[in-house]
Amino acid sequence: MLQYKGQFDEAILNYQEAIRLDPNLFEAYYNLGLLYNDKNQFEEAIAHYVKAIQINPDLADAYYNMGNIHRMRAQTGEAIEYYQKALQINPHFANALNNLGIALQDNGQPIKQYPVSIRQ
Repeated sequence: MLQYKGQFDEAILNYQEAIRLDPNLFEAYYNLGLLYNDKNQFEEAIAHYVKAIQINPDLADAYYNMGNIHRMRAQTGEAIEYYQKALQINPHFANALNNLGIALQDNGQPIKQYPVSIRQ
């Protein structure tokens, strides 16, 4: 894939063309989110993750990635919400659980208050 070769702009054009052909192709929106995330264009990334979720509300990875963007921006409340949503969809999403724990700690909440256990 072009994005793995560092050809971000060409990959973006290809995904945009795929969306033009099939506006319900949530994977293309999600992958655009990843590309914009890699380019540090976080507002664009979020906009594409949101569009992917509108088409496929069970896309836990999109919620997780939005949580990461918000945590990086020190918006821990928003990050916690997105990680929790990812975990509602996939309770065994280890990375989301890990980052939720970090965000909760950053927010001053003790570890014992983690709402999900990896042992489930």
